[in-house]
Amino acid sequence: MKSGPCAKCGSKDMADGIRLMDRGHGSQDAGDLSARAQTHPRAWLFKGNVRSPLVARVCGACGFVELYVEDPRAIVEAARKGQTEAGVEFLE
Repeated sequence: MKSGPCAKCGSKDMADGIRLMDRGHGSQDAGDLSARAQTHPRAWLFKGNVRSPLVARVCGACGFVELYVEDPRAIVEAARKGQTEAGVEFLE
């Protein structure tokens, strides 16, 4: 995760590692928002879902929010594998 001042206003009043919650579809069960990539996107079953929670950095001065994936390497590797399998060229 990035550190330092706010990218928008330059304030140093930053809160890091903030969890992002989703209440679900009408339920009261809260769950963390996450990014998902699939290693086998064309499969009917067992698509090889790889998930990583999203965390936020929030500026206390202007309210700007930056989102980060906790495990970016796992998401990128799964996406590359899935795009290669699907015949899509992955840009470096």
